[in-house]
Amino acid sequence: GSSFGIGLSGSMGGGESMPKEVGGVKLNSYGNNKTVLTSQTDQNGSYQTKEVGALSMSKNVGFGSDSDSQSSVTHSGINTSNIAIRDEDKQLALTGKSAEDAKKAVKTDVTLENYAENAGYLANNFDAQSVQAEIDLQREVRQDFDKNRQALKQEIRQKANEKYELAIEERRKNGGKETEKSKQLDLEGRKIEKTAEYIDTALGIIWGGDIGTATIQVTAQHADAFAQQAFRSKQNGQVYKVDCSGAAAQYFCKDINNVKESIKNKDQSLIVKEENKDAEFEGVATQIFDVREIMDGKEKTISNPGIFNDKEQAFRNAIKQNPEAAANGTLYVVINNPSMGVVPFVSEVVFGAAYTKLNDLLGGRLPLSNAENTNVALDLRAKETNTKLNKSAHSRGGMTESISLQYVNNRLGVTGIPIQYSKFYGTATNVAAYTKQTEKNNYVNEDGISTTVQSAVANTDFVGGFVGGNPVTVGNCVGSPVGGCYSHSSYNGAEYIPTHLINDDETKIVNPEASKIANTVDRELEDKIQSNELVKNPTVAKTTVVGKDGNLYYFDSSGNVEVFEPQKLTQIENPKVSSVEIKEINGKKYFEFEGKKYYANPAK
Repeated sequence: GSSFGIGLSGSMGGGESMPKEVGGVKLNSYGNNKTVLTSQTDQNGSYQTKEVGALSMSKNVGFGSDSDSQSSVTHSGINTSNIAIRDEDKQLALTGKSAEDAKKAVKTDVTLENYAENAGYLANNFDAQSVQAEIDLQREVRQDFDKNRQALKQEIRQKANEKYELAIEERRKNGGKETEKSKQLDLEGRKIEKTAEYIDTALGIIWGGDIGTATIQVTAQHADAFAQQAFRSKQNGQVYKVDCSGAAAQYFCKDINNVKESIKNKDQSLIVKEENKDAEFEGVATQIFDVREIMDGKEKTISNPGIFNDKEQAFRNAIKQNPEAAANGTLYVVINNPSMGVVPFVSEVVFGAAYTKLNDLLGGRLPLSNAENTNVALDLRAKETNTKLNKSAHSRGGMTESISLQYVNNRLGVTGIPIQYSKFYGTATNVAAYTKQTEKNNYVNEDGISTTVQSAVANTDFVGGFVGGNPVTVGNCVGSPVGGCYSHSSYNGAEYIPTHLINDDETKIVNPEASKIANTVDRELEDKIQSNELVKNPTVAKTTVVGKDGNLYYFDSSGNVEVFEPQKLTQIENPKVSSVEIKEINGKKYFEFEGKKYYANPAK
């Protein structure tokens, strides 16, 4: 027999409809509330917020089983009086027994009178009450075990949150800037969260008992690990201003290629392939505690990082993909840290990326993550203040941007978000679909230029090509078939790349970024490596337009056009438009296509 039990408890915050106090006495609050932006504006034109009830639930599961078996032997009666052995000599030769001895050997004493004694009847020892009690006990023990396990996990996670809160306060005391102490507190919080997942996984295996149940349980725990990071983390959804200038900007404020050591020793061989992960981040990261602080009517670049990017990786990639914005102090990064699942692929890809992709396809109808909610707030505040946004997104970050804009346009009914550029690198979102969404957003700036969508996808990029369903823009890989091609994390936003990095004493060394492109995308670049010059970046994002004929038009900064069939993504030979005229207005280059104007130069 078996028994299964599940305990559920839930609460729903009352939102604004519930009174907070009566006669000055605070009332007990049940459930949770959260603050969300609405499409309603106040008398000053600012979007209002409201408290809505948030559902919180906890569960505990238990099951039990019991089984038993009995066995017996039934003896048959055999009468030998009618047995006749015709060939006694052969019988004797084969068995060594005479015919008479053979019959005696098989004869039994079971008769009609004594058959019951030899029938092997089983006694009915089943005690239903005792068995049920045993099953119920097992279920209750497992249910209590599950309840205590989850309580322990929440208690450890709370310790991590306390570290994060202290890190936030440390930055707040220092004008939002990162300090060694705030970095250490964040690191300790991440370690504690990781410990919680390991402990929870180990206890989940014990709770499961058998391999099948344990596998299901651990898989479910990875779904919870994704949800914890995406929806409940105090880090995800934070916004940082990232500055990177001076000599440190040569390697995007984090010397992961060991360039400084190589220059110091004048030894090119000391360059490593992005292995110097512990290099200090030399840029300035400043947390923004209220997005209204940065909405001042001036251009801002908002970067949404890709999958598996922690905070410093998000900073570095944002700088690499938007070098001029980083140097100008207009680059802001929305944090979307990876989850702490014991098997990161399961929590980040199987659950995280899959959930986000589904919500992207559904137009933001599922609950938004913290990072997506932050993007919604940025969009709405930008419209209030006419702060022009240049969006930059890598990998999963493209879906973060896509979901947010769909939510604002389709769910809140707010259009005209002032997005000048939306630039995607190896994105998991479909750029053509996003381009159509910008048409619904219907933003045109004072120069008559529409939101310009740009995309870069290498031909070996599984995420940008297969997951996002986007055409290849970088060109054919010329590296080795395995591992030598332009990687998913390599995209560079500079329109021109220096072949060398030069130290203050004029010592120079080959730029790893130039070498990477020469080895994987453009062999002709090798001829220019020895010269100290800027070379055009062949991997830069291209402007994307969905034509009236449904085809996908990709424009480079010189006005050259590539056209792709929208379903198979194959390039169309001899298209009706092969080039456009590049014009200039207020110092910025643009082109016209099918009655609209778009920027020609890549966002930087």
